[in-house]
Amino acid sequence: YLAKSKRFTEEWGDYVEPIAITYYTMLDMGNILLFEPGDAALRERLRLGAERLLSWQRPDGGWAVAYDHATQKELFTETPDLRPTFYGLLVAHRILEQPAAGDMGAQASRPPGAGAPAGAAAPPIQNQKSKIEDSQYLAAARRGADWLIEHAVKPARVLGVCGDARFVPDFATVQTAQAFLDLFDATAEPRYRDAAIECARQYVTDVFAHPLATTRQKTAGGARRPDWEINQTGLAFEHGGLLGSGTGGGPILLSSYAGLFIRMAQLTGEPLFRDLARAGVLARDAFLDPETQVASYYWSNMDKGAGPYPHHAWWQLGWITDYLVSEARLRSAGAIRFPRGFVTPKVGPHACYGFAPGSIYGAPANLAWADIDTGLPEIDYLAARSPDGKRAHVILLNNSPRLVRATIKAPPSAFAAAAAAPAWQSAALRTAAGETLPLSPAAAFPVELPAYGLAILTLDTH
Repeated sequence: YLAKSKRFTEEWGDYVEPIAITYYTMLDMGNILLFEPGDAALRERLRLGAERLLSWQRPDGGWAVAYDHATQKELFTETPDLRPTFYGLLVAHRILEQPAAGDMGAQASRPPGAGAPAGAAAPPIQNQKSKIEDSQYLAAARRGADWLIEHAVKPARVLGVCGDARFVPDFATVQTAQAFLDLFDATAEPRYRDAAIECARQYVTDVFAHPLATTRQKTAGGARRPDWEINQTGLAFEHGGLLGSGTGGGPILLSSYAGLFIRMAQLTGEPLFRDLARAGVLARDAFLDPETQVASYYWSNMDKGAGPYPHHAWWQLGWITDYLVSEARLRSAGAIRFPRGFVTPKVGPHACYGFAPGSIYGAPANLAWADIDTGLPEIDYLAARSPDGKRAHVILLNNSPRLVRATIKAPPSAFAAAAAAPAWQSAALRTAAGETLPLSPAAAFPVELPAYGLAILTLDTH
């Protein structure tokens, strides 16, 4: 959307792409409908998007890259649409055809061959369609996915979504991985899980893996910094090829793939996914705009920022949340889980959360806002509350390769919409190993976390 001219447009010409219907219509509206399932007008718009994709889908399951607005003829006919356009129909299936939109991730959290526990369900969605009609969007999504496996995944051919760079390889590769993973969750078909893994492996080649970060002092952005603060390892480029950002501005700081890589590490047991995710997201303070704390887009801009706030801030909040939720799930072996929504384009595969309760070691919980002082920058956290608001959880993540000790400041007033209470009535600390340690109910709590460890601070008001 161009604010000055008040119009919607593609980035590089007067045309429309089928994948734009998926990205900028169906995914955005699908995510909103996870939170507001009763919005009839939005549901109708989502249906119209699905019907448009159905009308454009070719008999073999694929789509054209784009159509000229004026002539309605196909454009860029030299290449097929090697992108996850089918994903929009999966969104339509989940929102419009299923009686309830459940947790995307119940299947994907388990290695191949393992059982899959049921995930938490979103609020029920009224469904007026017949059982015969119910399958149309999922069936079309599968046709599109099967076409993509044969023409893109197996031959490792990819197309980007950025028209201003002539569709050179970009984030679409890793978005395809998440799209297949979500389709696997919906169908339990192993070929979609395998396609997701293969796409993620292909995207690893888009991530900078050298040089090795060191403690050597360098000058960057007019300041002396250790190499590990500014190293490119773990970051991915915006565009590939000679026209891509990797040869100019360098990689970008929106590590949207981090959560997906953590999910892949849990699914496959391959630690490279986990290590690249952590290399990309941790200790990147040197790239934050001092005023807004929003990361610059291109590596070469250092801390100059991405533009006027909140430009890119939404994406940054989104991928960080996705990463932390995914790490909590990995480190708890699936015992901490929150329902995952749809991909939030355009810079990668991170998904939305918060539309339905999750669980923390079997106890229902909603993600919540809280202003917790962990005492150390190495300790990140997620906050959650029980549905009745009487219990609060602080999920603590040690994101460093060494044991840390800290005092966690978490008074009742730190939690948004906390029940009025002058102090906690009880407190406990649960380790990832399953040990529960009672604590004195105070406003600050001493904790010890092993390298890349996890602990849950549970606080009760009654």
